[in-house]
Amino acid sequence: MTLQAEIAGKVPAGVMERPYRPDRREAARLPLVIGLGNLHLSDDGAGIHLARELKTTLPADTAVCMDGGLMSLSLFSHVESATALVLLHCTDMQRTPGTVEILEGADMDRYLRGPRTRSIQERGLIDLLDLAWQRGCLPARRALVCLQPRRLEWGEALSLPVFQALPAAAIRVESLLARWQGAGN
Repeated sequence: MTLQAEIAGKVPAGVMERPYRPDRREAARLPLVIGLGNLHLSDDGAGIHLARELKTTLPADTAVCMDGGLMSLSLFSHVESATALVLLHCTDMQRTPGTVEILEGADMDRYLRGPRTRSIQERGLIDLLDLAWQRGCLPARRALVCLQPRRLEWGEALSLPVFQALPAAAIRVESLLARWQGAGN
């Protein structure tokens, strides 16, 4: 049974429950923030740039921020021990360049599995989340921070609208983490 089947309502809710494993979850008390993308494809690197910014601006006891790069299952050990997960990614939402949207929980899952063309990072992300679900360690609190690109071509510089969106995106991630912490992360 996959996360996709759960979303489609084909699997009873109780079947999806997995045992709580305090040995793994207790080890990591902070949310995990992962920036995804390719720094050599202009705006595709926005998630990594945002993760780097958050790493310098967030208080150390707020979250663990890391560069996930081009995404692979090698990030599983980090996700496996996370209490909460925030993924930062440049994705085409058919919006104005620089638009930032945050999708949480089931909304994130539906978006990633929706009928559209997926990037290489999104395909790897779906595999990673499926593995975490299968192993019973998919964080209940999870979010995808989407940044609308202007261009995805060779080059290391972000487009102006995406670059200008980073500070507002960082504030929104900080607010999300604060809300989760206030709700008993």
